[in-house]
Amino acid sequence: METWKVKLVKALEKSGKSFVKISFYNFKFDKDFLINEKEDLLNDTNKAIKWFVGETFWQGRSDWLSNVYRRAFSRSFDKIYSNEAFSKVSFDENKVESLIEEFEREVEKLKKKSGESYKLNKKDIRRLEALFSNFLPKLEVYQFNPVKFIVEETQNGHLKELFEKNLIIWGIGPKVRALILRGIVQVFDLEEYVKEEDKKDLFPVDTHVRQICQLIWPETEGKNDRGLAKFVVEQCQKLRVSPLNFNSGCWILGSTAQEAFNILMNQLLRSRR
Repeated sequence: METWKVKLVKALEKSGKSFVKISFYNFKFDKDFLINEKEDLLNDTNKAIKWFVGETFWQGRSDWLSNVYRRAFSRSFDKIYSNEAFSKVSFDENKVESLIEEFEREVEKLKKKSGESYKLNKKDIRRLEALFSNFLPKLEVYQFNPVKFIVEETQNGHLKELFEKNLIIWGIGPKVRALILRGIVQVFDLEEYVKEEDKKDLFPVDTHVRQICQLIWPETEGKNDRGLAKFVVEQCQKLRVSPLNFNSGCWILGSTAQEAFNILMNQLLRSRR
């Protein structure tokens, strides 16, 4: 008979798997980023860059504020790279500088419209410079398409190289790299190409994920992000559960059902006393 922990792990895996498809196709309704099918990201460099760079904004702040920066980037990118036939020239110094200036203007517009007092994050500017000056120009063989690059490299068994070397970009730490890789692997059904020992590199750990993992496996308390990821991935594999979908499910429960999660946590803690 399955324990409540096993049932919870499997339920989170199921919800995580469903969430990936739902969240991806939400792009159909985002006026700043319209996409019809996942293949659009493989065949359209413009959309692939918007998606990839947009994902790098989800870090170190509230989700609503990350979305402000993502939206500002998307609008500025459309203005500078509308109908661009990408080549090496697309990433010359003047063009990148124009993108940064437009990004700053778009952030200011959104700031005034919302009435919020947040400030422009200079780290985001520096990261955009690194992406457009140093990373994207190296992808010529992939038509400068970062999604195509990741998909093909993963299919060739190079996930470890992606995580540890080829996606090392200023301002993009291990959590965001894991988030990006996990998303592409899930959307394009590439988990079969990922070695079991490498799945910890697709397990981003934030507050929500950590809290739920510690609830299920108290022995993870005190472990660093990499240690927790390694332990949980191994547990998921023993249960024949996708650690990627489980990871997504943890985020859903912790972030979108925070109040319900807190009630559950408090009740379980009281029952242990």
